[in-house]
Amino acid sequence: MRVTAGSVGGVRLTQWVGEQDERTALRRLRRALPRRGDAGTALGRTRAELDEIVRRTLGLEVHDEQWLAVLAMQDGRVVDLDTGEGKTLVGALAAVLAVRDGRRLHVATVNDYLAARDAQWMRPVYEAAGVSVASVTSLTPPDERRAAYRHDVVYAPLTEIGFDLLRDGLVERPADRVLDGLDHLAVDEIDALLVDQARIPLVIAGAWGEREGDLAVRAAEVVEALTPGDDFEVDEGRTAVWLTERGTRRVERSFGGIRLYDEGGAPTLTAVNLALHARELVVRDVDYLVVDGAVKLVDIARGRVAHQRRWPDGLQEAVEVRERLQRSEAGVVLDQTTVPALTLAYRSVTGMSGTAAGAREELDTLYRLQVVRIAPHRPCVRKDEPVCVYAGAQDADRGLVARAAQAHRSGRPVLVGTQSVAASEQVAALLDEAGVPNVVLNAKNDAAEAHLVARAGEVGTVTVSTQMAGRGTDIRLGPGAAEAGGLLVLARGLYPSSRLDDQLRGRSGRQGDPGGSAVYAALDDEVVATAADADWSGQAGPDGLVAARSARALVLHAQKVAEGSDLATLQETWRYHAVVAAQRAAVQAERGRILERDDDLWRAVRLAVLDRAWSDHLGLLTDLRESVHLRVVARMNPWLSFNHDAEEAFATLLDDARDEADRLVTGTPDATSLADLGLRRPSATWTYLVHDMVLGDDVDRATRALRRRLGRLTGRDEAG
Repeated sequence: MRVTAGSVGGVRLTQWVGEQDERTALRRLRRALPRRGDAGTALGRTRAELDEIVRRTLGLEVHDEQWLAVLAMQDGRVVDLDTGEGKTLVGALAAVLAVRDGRRLHVATVNDYLAARDAQWMRPVYEAAGVSVASVTSLTPPDERRAAYRHDVVYAPLTEIGFDLLRDGLVERPADRVLDGLDHLAVDEIDALLVDQARIPLVIAGAWGEREGDLAVRAAEVVEALTPGDDFEVDEGRTAVWLTERGTRRVERSFGGIRLYDEGGAPTLTAVNLALHARELVVRDVDYLVVDGAVKLVDIARGRVAHQRRWPDGLQEAVEVRERLQRSEAGVVLDQTTVPALTLAYRSVTGMSGTAAGAREELDTLYRLQVVRIAPHRPCVRKDEPVCVYAGAQDADRGLVARAAQAHRSGRPVLVGTQSVAASEQVAALLDEAGVPNVVLNAKNDAAEAHLVARAGEVGTVTVSTQMAGRGTDIRLGPGAAEAGGLLVLARGLYPSSRLDDQLRGRSGRQGDPGGSAVYAALDDEVVATAADADWSGQAGPDGLVAARSARALVLHAQKVAEGSDLATLQETWRYHAVVAAQRAAVQAERGRILERDDDLWRAVRLAVLDRAWSDHLGLLTDLRESVHLRVVARMNPWLSFNHDAEEAFATLLDDARDEADRLVTGTPDATSLADLGLRRPSATWTYLVHDMVLGDDVDRATRALRRRLGRLTGRDEAG
């Protein structure tokens, strides 16, 4: 349980979240909601004041459903509110009330554009209400950041707040910090940020020296010559790749007769495995793009380039080598945190989204946050058709294109949702062949997003998009579009999460507009092939359409399996990261004590030693995390093993760092700088997000390790 303490106009909304179910909570909030113009209560006067401010500054009317959402956020709950229902205004009103309640607020957004846009858009409301507001983006200079965080309300990407927290964790003087505490957090698109990005560590790295050797280049050359099936195998779901015994011998010969599985062969084995992953498991224009000579990862959940994100543990470099690109900077991790650790550091948290209800379990499990669903101001009349299932992907493509062509001929605007950049371009090509004019919106041309989205609701427009059109976009119908039936959303396949399907279809039917949606899935789609636990046997029609309900049930079941797997992975990942978060808190507390000292050299030495010790410890934890899966083979609990080893390694870290610093200072009394003591700070630092779990979960890695081990044992038996 977590207690909230919101109030509106003097009316306390304090309660233990979780004691009331959603229906009971909504009844209580509706009873507290004053009617428009009712000035007989403190809450009524507050509503009347803010209603007038919004009317005067924005020319908008705040309806009852929006105020109900505001009260729910003040109650510490997560609000599920449909697209087009005015979530940005709801967030601003809730922020005003939070500030009046004595709290300072960070409003977290998914990107720079929304942070700057929403702060500027709502600025007149804030200023009229006597609340100061600012925004922070990835381009904001340090001095401006520091000033911005002193405002009552600050809009910023959640990752940018996390990076500022990491940078503050490495300062050498208290005055260099930019953040001014973590009080209250309101998260826009809360499921996208707190759930979809919960497995992605935020990292600050530093350059300590030059890159060592060209092992990655040599490994890529050797792997490129290997033959699939003979030298290596890939599992059915294309989530794992491993050398066969024949491939192992071939690689060993290529590296001059080394033994890959001896202790001295570990670096080469790692480089070869990474080169294999780069060759077989990550796909250009699906998992990443090459833009301006650099590898840019694609956020599958949003269909956009994932700026500042990179793969961990050498995979980024392996892909860069394979693509013959200049390799990104080498360095070591200096510090890291995660979205859950950052979020839980705030005193209170709330948020909103159009698909929060689909993440109830995750939000409750990780954050103890409860979701309330607020009905739309106008009922949704969008017609959502049952999933159409085809025998194969090509049949589903043809069915979707035929439906899009039919709608286009009638003048109806169409939005086609695909699951990758490559898929969007493939569907666009099929539409071209069918004579259907279309525009493509994907991670390759995201700069044109605003223009393309603005036209997507016009009569006869066909827009082909990745998931970037499914979140944070507002497609308004042009003249005559409603009469043509409104926006028709056609999805090519189900996503691994039903929330992503809901986000896409939610682009249609906003604020009572007409609209419709349909899904064209195939039995060989990735989500079905990797998650379904049974094959479907039956007959399809001449067009490949499978009419049997059992086929549709199989596809929907596969999606449920994928969602369950994602939740299990999320919970598992957080258990590991929670250990690191607790240890980081202890390190930061020690840093805080050191920063209070006035002796500059003493402080600088202690910080340099402690920071390097923590960086080395993070490297050790990464090694533990990547090797602890072997305990599964020995029927040991991998998390308990990791926790034990991590705690044992950390037990003396703080004391050892203190002793080392004291030894250096007392042993060199004439020292006046870190260089005199053989110490240094990183020559440069940079921040990024790690694309976590790319190599599979503990069971995946354990299975692959067991296969390799059995293969080696079998080879030895045969040789003997």
